[in-house]
Amino acid sequence: MYAVVAVPFHLHVDLRDGGVGVVLSELTGGAYEPTVSAAAGTHFSMEEPFALSFDPAELLDEEAPVEDPDTEG
Repeated sequence: MYAVVAVPFHLHVDLRDGGVGVVLSELTGGAYEPTVSAAAGTHFSMEEPFALSFDPAELLDEEAPVEDPDTEG
């Protein structure tokens, strides 16, 4: 779908099985080719279409759930 309208980059975040993976793909010849990928606990870094660098584990919510202030308890 994105390739049809020529979106030059696609960033895919995969949250499955309690883990996380990130893949940046670039449109090349009408198809997306992965250029950078990383899983939780490793380093993801890209320069195009903008600079971004992080550990995909940072996307996981490791904190306790926030209580709703409207709920008695």
